[in-house]
Amino acid sequence: MQDTREQTEQLAEMLVDTRKRTLDLISDLDDEQMMGPQLRIVNPPLWEIGHLAWFQEYWNLRRPKGTWHESEGPFGPSTLDNADELYNSMEVPQNTRWDLPLLSRGETMSYMQRILDDTLHKLNTQGPTPENAYFARLATFHEDMHAEAFTYTRHTHGLPTPPISNQDPALSESQPTGPYEGDAEVPGGQFMLGAGDTGDLPFVFDNEKWGHPVEVVPFRMARAPVTNAEFARFVNDGGYERRELWSDESWAWRDSVSAEHPVVAIEVLALDEVVAVDEVATRVAVHLVIALAANDVIVASVAMHDVGARIAANLVVPCPGVDHVVTGAAGE
Repeated sequence: MQDTREQTEQLAEMLVDTRKRTLDLISDLDDEQMMGPQLRIVNPPLWEIGHLAWFQEYWNLRRPKGTWHESEGPFGPSTLDNADELYNSMEVPQNTRWDLPLLSRGETMSYMQRILDDTLHKLNTQGPTPENAYFARLATFHEDMHAEAFTYTRHTHGLPTPPISNQDPALSESQPTGPYEGDAEVPGGQFMLGAGDTGDLPFVFDNEKWGHPVEVVPFRMARAPVTNAEFARFVNDGGYERRELWSDESWAWRDSVSAEHPVVAIEVLALDEVVAVDEVATRVAVHLVIALAANDVIVASVAMHDVGARIAANLVVPCPGVDHVVTGAAGE
């Protein structure tokens, strides 16, 4: 069992480490990129880093002692004027975040550092009480999820790989690369979904409570995302007309929007391949094409159909039965 000092140091290290990763992920972005084009699947990075500081302050510093839920009592004020009106993701609609009177980049970074310093000070002076430890972990894991969001935001906007300061390039360079064709067979069966109610877990998200058995029917899943070349073969092979390659839900969607071919087909000279993207709202197609050209991988959603066919699906108007690659913190 950890002693008090060891646990305090571990929690502090987690908070500092996740903040370091956040700053690495935005360190090379200029002011224009810190806002980026308005899309419904991402947030402006400038808003997002402010939201991280707000969330940490809200639960670690503004929460009254002994309070575990918002309904138990009013939280204290922020050190920042209008913080809730700017950064509370439950109250600020996603499509308005580009138009808010946000702090400057420098002011936002100062706010982030001030709140982190105050959170670390609270841990060091009060110790890792059950409350302090839980909400320090909550802030850490929340920021970790946003690190994923920053990553796919960069990908969506066609930005280069960020400079991660403590990453050894050899680790990724030595990994095998695709394409990996074919599907993985998952036999199905029963498994426990959620966290076990054992009483000894240091942290559990609300939406993981509590573990319960779930029956999963056998299915197949693509071993890797669809590449441009794979999707082009599907299109050229008449895939839009072959009913056997579509699930009932997906075929109904295809009929409802008259999707008989890709809406956008653009020659990407750098790849010497045709990039095909199903896109009802073509205003975001350019961002998809930039990302495709940079990565040779379709970054839109991928539909896994009954017979294992893998079809790039619409990003703005979802196709029924499609699992989106954009999840989690993007919805905040």
